[in-house]
Amino acid sequence: MADITEFTGHIAGIGHVFYNDVDADPIDLAAFDFSKPATFGDWTWLGDTSSENLIEFDKDGGDVTNKRTWDRLNTGVSREPTSRSCVINAVNTSRDTFALGFSDYEYDEETDSYAVGSSLVAAEKAIQIISEEGALVASLYLYKTSIIGDLPTFDLEEYMEWPLNVALLDSPTKAKQFRWFPPRSRTGITAPEGQSLMAARSGAVESAKSSKA
Repeated sequence: MADITEFTGHIAGIGHVFYNDVDADPIDLAAFDFSKPATFGDWTWLGDTSSENLIEFDKDGGDVTNKRTWDRLNTGVSREPTSRSCVINAVNTSRDTFALGFSDYEYDEETDSYAVGSSLVAAEKAIQIISEEGALVASLYLYKTSIIGDLPTFDLEEYMEWPLNVALLDSPTKAKQFRWFPPRSRTGITAPEGQSLMAARSGAVESAKSSKA
């Protein structure tokens, strides 16, 4: 039963995407500080991602079919296998990003440009999405993913975005797809003096609303 004195909802006002080898140990959230890359461990930051088109997961399959006997209806169900995927929209395109999304890319140093063919091989990586809300931090860890990039989208007012198409796969050693780390405080990062973490959370939400208005 949920505890009426606690609230574990989370508003992902700030978010970061990291990648590493499949099944890599997750980033230590208690020590995580985005301003200190040393706290990332051996994970690589993907770079800035879109605030206009946030990560949203899709599910394919999973349809339910009711089963019956000759004598009775609705005696059971069968479910289709389910696959999950998402798109991560990268805003800045470094060589690391191209290497992740376009396996056959060729960089021309003289013209500072990237050439990409059609024979792409997906990169298999673990992905960790870390989101911050004031003094709190939460994370979604994906044990194994398959990643392929796509051509960019353009906008008159917002940053150009490079979609990275991500398919979730089962961990080869854990037989799991993802792990969720609920919101928690971090070492050395606290709420303003005299405020509880919940009050700091409320302040962060109001600040975000004001900046959006």
